[in-house]
Amino acid sequence: MKRKLFSYFLLIALPLLGSPSLLFGQQWYYFDGFITDIDNGSPVTAHPVFLANGDSLVGGMTFTDEFGYYFDSLFIIGQGDARTAVVSTFDCMGEEHSFVYYQLDSSNRHNFEVCTQVSGCQAYFYYEANQQNPFLLHFTDFSEGDIETWTWDFGDGSSSSEQNPSHIYNTSGVFQVCLTIENSLDSCYNVFCEDVYVGQSDCEADFEWQASVENPLEVNFTDLSNGDIAFWDWDFGDGIFSEEQSPVHQYAVPGEYWVSLFVADTLGICFDEISKLIYVYSDTMDCKAAFNYSLDTLNNTLNVYFFQDASEGNIEEWFWEFGDGQTSNEQYPQHTYEEGGTYEVCLNISSSPPNGGDCFDRTCQTIETPNYFNFGGQVFIDGFTINIDSTDDENIAVAYLYRRVDNKWWYMDEREFWKYGYYWFANKPEGEYLVRADLLEGSLDYDNYTPSYYKESINWQYANTFYLSNDEQFAVNIDLKKLSPLQSGIGSLSGYLEPGIGCSYSIQMENQLVQLFNTENQIVAFTYTDENGYFGFNGLAFGQFRVRAEFTGNSSTYFDANLDGVNPIISGIELVIDCNSFVGVDEYISENSITIESIFPIPAVNYINLMVNSKESKKAIIIIYDLNGQAVVEKSVSLNQGSQQFTIPVSSLNSGLYLLNLLSEDGKSITHQKIIINN
Repeated sequence: MKRKLFSYFLLIALPLLGSPSLLFGQQWYYFDGFITDIDNGSPVTAHPVFLANGDSLVGGMTFTDEFGYYFDSLFIIGQGDARTAVVSTFDCMGEEHSFVYYQLDSSNRHNFEVCTQVSGCQAYFYYEANQQNPFLLHFTDFSEGDIETWTWDFGDGSSSSEQNPSHIYNTSGVFQVCLTIENSLDSCYNVFCEDVYVGQSDCEADFEWQASVENPLEVNFTDLSNGDIAFWDWDFGDGIFSEEQSPVHQYAVPGEYWVSLFVADTLGICFDEISKLIYVYSDTMDCKAAFNYSLDTLNNTLNVYFFQDASEGNIEEWFWEFGDGQTSNEQYPQHTYEEGGTYEVCLNISSSPPNGGDCFDRTCQTIETPNYFNFGGQVFIDGFTINIDSTDDENIAVAYLYRRVDNKWWYMDEREFWKYGYYWFANKPEGEYLVRADLLEGSLDYDNYTPSYYKESINWQYANTFYLSNDEQFAVNIDLKKLSPLQSGIGSLSGYLEPGIGCSYSIQMENQLVQLFNTENQIVAFTYTDENGYFGFNGLAFGQFRVRAEFTGNSSTYFDANLDGVNPIISGIELVIDCNSFVGVDEYISENSITIESIFPIPAVNYINLMVNSKESKKAIIIIYDLNGQAVVEKSVSLNQGSQQFTIPVSSLNSGLYLLNLLSEDGKSITHQKIIINN
């Protein structure tokens, strides 16, 4: 069981330890309980629980284990009625659930029931026939949600308002039964309908089909029906019928055909029918079905996929089957799976004269949806959370979440928070993430602490990332970095952000972070751009400063400014954003006679090895640049014909992304490659 203790008790209590009157009444108290799902009673695991004394000066946080059980303790000062404590947690709607202990025992227990997912309701039922009377059906409600009324339509003109009714039919046959569920709060309304079979034994029609390899117009049908079946009736969709159990049918032309199979027993009390759309092809067709797909990992809706048609030929129609009963006729559809799982997705394409002749083709791929997890953490200032309890809102913050897609960081989500300084993201796909916390303007410590990433970095290139792989990651904590002292004066700096290489016209320039550094590269101030991408720093003392944009996932140029009596105001500073900033390592070759065969290890620790292949002997220079364009390592080497290895010490460099450049003796770039250092 994970636990984070606040440090306020030591801060408050230590100065008091010399007072016997205050020492009197100190005692450890223990708190435990269970948290269960309010809808189904199952344990809620890895769920945060917060503890505080009555003054909210001493607090703690713990998490439920695999049984939904929590346990923690508090050291409380006080006598008699002064000893109070509060235990609280949050539900799926973000609502706080609290319990106040006005009388404390050595052990104190309170259980919580909370919702775990935001949803309305879902109607569903199951039915079975009475063994003695096949016309009597028993219906069992399996609906989910906050339901108050059940309305049944049995398909024969009869109805019921019971939750689990029974109904007697007068004749055998197939009836469509519908269940409608709702409540008076209008938060639940859903209808579920299903065909029920009355007066029959348990049989179900089903079949599969497969085109002949030698003759694709010849289709083999295999009966897969269940039950005591004695009669099969096939309709092949082209006007031809068959009563064989598993027939072979020859189609005259390629195309799409709805094939139906009706099955029954000798008494006529077991019957069922199924229809499937099949695709008949010709070996002379000039089109080929193909598609690609990708998960929308930046969408806060689960299991959203993009499908891209990659078929060849002059195609007129597309028919997608997503494997969950849903279909689409779009060429490039988007589809959301309501539940995670494995699905077979099929694309069917077709065209007809005069746009390319009769053409049909079909291809299928299997999709397995990813795992989604919850995670969270706390934001600290000098070892203390930014707020100490649920009512303390002196510091309000925003957590910005970025996800790595291939070798780029992309914005995904944000969450405003303040209670206990704790943020929480739910239902995020497995993968690598960056998270940054910013105090909002007006917060108590806004002017003293700069926005920071996971752990304590202020620059995304040097920030620690984390890999989300389970529901146990609730300590992704952030320590906000304190601003260095800044003298006031009459100077000012202002400018704007300019989209650069790789940036689209729709890039968001508003509310981007801009940082100000002193000559020792210490951050002294920050601001945000306005709706037009402009920024400004006012009230600055004379001196030298460096300005750069902290545009997560994209690099920025910087500007060195010198404010003095001659130039107290500098405006028009242009910071160019490079949208081609990659996370991974890629290579660019500008001269074919020399290539970098490999760089290892990646990431580099203390040293890096460079394998270079040259077609001729020549002198060269190896230079490593940081992200500000400054040369931090330089080494002259002699290249011989063939492969050779060079070892370059990098122990003096900070962890992060660098550019390694191989230049000719006269300074022309031969090749360069990004490298990662992790010292």
